[in-house]
Amino acid sequence: MEKAEKCPNFEQCLLIKSNNILLNQSDKRYYTEHFCLAPNSYFTHCKRYQTSVALHFCPDFVLPDTALSVDEIIDKYEEGYN
Repeated sequence: MEKAEKCPNFEQCLLIKSNNILLNQSDKRYYTEHFCLAPNSYFTHCKRYQTSVALHFCPDFVLPDTALSVDEIIDKYEEGYN
């Protein structure tokens, strides 16, 4: 079995650590298992991780598996989430 690798942003990720973001426990568990603590540095596929690398933070509306590119996320953030 492959060893899980923790995302470097895991401890600060508001999606996982905050109860203020509307995400049910099942979804949190899925994202944690498939992105945050997955083998082979799979966290690098997480759009929250990619966005935080580009911006040094991640807007709340971004989910790990969002279809938006990082550039689209930045545009949406700059437009005020509209």
